[in-house]
Amino acid sequence: MKYLTRALIALMLAALTAATLPAQVFAQSIPVYISDIRLWEGYSEESALYGYGIENYTILKYENGKTVNLNEKAGSDDDKSKGQKFVALGYKTTKNKDEAITDIALMNMEGGFSVHDYDALMESNFKEQILPFVENFKTAIEEYRINYNSSNAANKKRAQYTHDLLNKLIDDDTGKPLGDLLLNKTKYELGDDVYNALSAKEKKNHADIGTIIMQANGNATLTIENAITRASDTSDDTWIDRMCKITYDDLLDETDLSPSKAVKEVARIYDDDASTILNMWDEFTSYLGGYDEAGTTLENYDDDAVTAAIKAYDEMADGISDAEKAEIEKAYADALEQYNQALLAAEKVAIYEKLKEIKYNDGSLLEFFTQQKADVEEDITVLYPAVAALSDGQKAGMEFVSLKELVSMALGDPDKLNTDEINKMESVSVYDGVDRGIYQKGGVGLTSDAARKNAAEKPVEDNDSKLNALLYSAIAVGSFMTVSGISLFAASYKTYRYAAMMEQGAFPNATNQMVARAFRINTVVTRLSIAVPLISCIVFLTLTIMYFKDLEKKYNVKFDAIPRYMVDVKDIVSYNAKGEKIVIKNQDAYYRSALCNRSEYSDEYEVLGEAGDINGTVCKQWVAMYFAKNKAEPPILASSLKAVRGNTTVPAGYTTGIHMFGTDAAENFNNPLYVWNSSAPKIFVYYKAEDAVASTTGSNFTAGTVALSGVAGLALGALATALGATISKKKKGSKPAE
Repeated sequence: MKYLTRALIALMLAALTAATLPAQVFAQSIPVYISDIRLWEGYSEESALYGYGIENYTILKYENGKTVNLNEKAGSDDDKSKGQKFVALGYKTTKNKDEAITDIALMNMEGGFSVHDYDALMESNFKEQILPFVENFKTAIEEYRINYNSSNAANKKRAQYTHDLLNKLIDDDTGKPLGDLLLNKTKYELGDDVYNALSAKEKKNHADIGTIIMQANGNATLTIENAITRASDTSDDTWIDRMCKITYDDLLDETDLSPSKAVKEVARIYDDDASTILNMWDEFTSYLGGYDEAGTTLENYDDDAVTAAIKAYDEMADGISDAEKAEIEKAYADALEQYNQALLAAEKVAIYEKLKEIKYNDGSLLEFFTQQKADVEEDITVLYPAVAALSDGQKAGMEFVSLKELVSMALGDPDKLNTDEINKMESVSVYDGVDRGIYQKGGVGLTSDAARKNAAEKPVEDNDSKLNALLYSAIAVGSFMTVSGISLFAASYKTYRYAAMMEQGAFPNATNQMVARAFRINTVVTRLSIAVPLISCIVFLTLTIMYFKDLEKKYNVKFDAIPRYMVDVKDIVSYNAKGEKIVIKNQDAYYRSALCNRSEYSDEYEVLGEAGDINGTVCKQWVAMYFAKNKAEPPILASSLKAVRGNTTVPAGYTTGIHMFGTDAAENFNNPLYVWNSSAPKIFVYYKAEDAVASTTGSNFTAGTVALSGVAGLALGALATALGATISKKKKGSKPAE
C-alpha cells in the first residue's frame, strides 16, 4: 500500500489541478520570492561580476538597466589600496514559500551586537537547562535499557518498539542510530574522565545526549523524549495497577513521621509532580468528554468504502485521464482521512470504556479522571497516589507526554504493537534541517536594544579633523622655518659686514671693545640662523611623519571577524512559569550573513572568510548583510526589489527596505559613518513583502520544521492497535486492505 500523508495528498492534488490550467495563468498566480542573496566585489564592474556561480543569480539593477554599485564612490582617493571598489548584489528566486527570505538587515563592525554575550548565553543555557534535564532524564534512559534486556515480555516489547523507532534517527557525530546508541551509557553517565580516556572509535559508541537534546531538530527531540518515556517503567505491573493499590494514608504511613510532619514530607515529595498532572487535567477531561461523538464517528465509518478507495489507488492504471486520476486521488485522500479519524475515535472509545471498567475508591477510574479541575485543585493530595505509582523514568519524562498518553501507555497491550509501519520509514539525521553553526562558539552575534543604543551613542573618532590639524601645523612650521631662516641669514650677513667695517676703520670712533662685541653678536646671529631653521625643520619633519603615520593608520583598518549569524535576544529568550529566563530553540530567529566572492588569496580572507561586506573591505568598518527565513513572517517578493540613487524619498507603495538591525527604515548604503567619502551618493534598496502572513507551528525549545516521515500515522495506528480498539463501537471491524 502506498502511504501518503494528508499534506502530500493535498500538494499532489493542487499540482494536478494546476496542470490543467493554462501555463501562463498558472505561472502568474504563483509569487516569486527571494531564496538567497550574495555580494560580488571587485575593482571594476567587470572584475566584480566575473566568476563561477554568478549565472545562478540575478544582479540588482536600476530601472535604467545599470548595475547597482552599493559602494559607489565610497572609497578613498588618498589611499588607492582603499580606493573605489564595485560591490554588486545578486539574488536567487524561488516559488516555494518555505525557502523564501523574509527580512534583510545590516550590521556594522562596531554596531549593537556582542559575540561574547551570545556565547555566554549558550553556555548558561547548556549548564542551567540542558544538563539538569539530561541528569533527570537519565533515569528514563536507564529504564529503557533494562526493559530492552528484560525477561518481562511486555516491558521488552515496549522497549524494542522504542528501539526500532529511535533507530530511524541517526546521530551524525557518531554515525550510529539512536536506538542502538542509547543502549550504551551516554557521555554524561560515563563522566568526563572516563569518556575522555576512550579512543575516538570507542567514543562513537556513546551518545552525547546533551548535544543531541540541545541541537537536534525539534521533532526529533520530542520523538526521543516521548519514545523513551513510553519505554520506561521496569515493573511487572503498570502505574495504573499500582495507583489503584495506593492511598494517601499509605503514603503518610510510609514516612514513619508524626501526622503533621508526615503531611509536610509527603507534600514535599509529591506536590510538584501532582501540579504537572493537574496542568494536564482539563485537556484529558475534555478528551474523554468526546466519547459520544467518537461513537458516532465509528458507527458512520464505512470500512468497505475506505478499503475500496485504497484498493483503487493501489491498482490505479497508467494512461488514465487526468480527470479520472484526480477523482481516484481525492477518494484515496478522503479514505485516509476517514480511516485516521476512525482510529482516533476507536482509541478514545477504548480508553473511556477501559477506565469505566476499573474500580477506584468508591467509583471507577473514569469518574476519577472526569472530575472538575477546580475540585481536584482544592485537594491536590488526591493526585499523590498517581504520582507515587509512576516510575522514576515516567516522572522524568512527564513533561513530554500528555495525561492521555500516560493513561494509554498503562492500558495498552504491548503484544499488539506493530513495527511494520516503522520499517517503512526512512532514516533521518537528528540534525536534519538544523544549521548547527548557530551553536559554534564565536560564530553568532547577539543583538539587543541596549547594545544598539550603546553603539549609537559611542562617539565616532574624527580622524579627518586630527589629520587636518597635523597638516596645518606642519605647513605653519614649514612657513615659519622658511621666513625665519631667510631673516636670520640676512641678519647674520648684516652683522658680519658691520663688524668687518668697524675692524677696517670705517668707524673712527669705534674701539676694539666695540669691534669685539660686534663680532660676538654676529656669531650669535649666525648660530641662530642655523639653529632656528634646523629646529623648525625637525619639527616640520616630525609633524609630517606624524601626519603620514596617522594617514596610514586611518586607512589601515583592522577588521574584526564578521559573525556568521546574527540573532536578537528577544527572539530566543523567554521566561517559564517560574519567571526564569530560558532559551528557546528557534531556528527561524537566526539571520545568516550573505556571502561574497572573496578569494582565499585576499588579504581579508583569513579574518572575514566569505562573509560579505557592502563596503568591499575598503572603508572605515565592514557593514555585513544578513537575511532571515522566518516562517511566521511574510516573504519578500523578488519583483519588488527597487534600488534608488541620490533620492531620500521613499518610493510610492513602499514602507521598508534593506535596513539596519533595530529599525525598519531603509538604510543608506553609503552612510558617512562607515565610508571615506562623505559626499558619496546615497543608495537605498527597497522591497515589499507578501500581504498574507504564513502560518507556523512551533513549541518551546523546538526547531519544529522537519518531521519524521510517517510518525503521525504511526502514532495513530500504534495506539489504537495497542489498546485493542476496534473500528466499530459495537462490533469488530476490519482494517483496510493492504
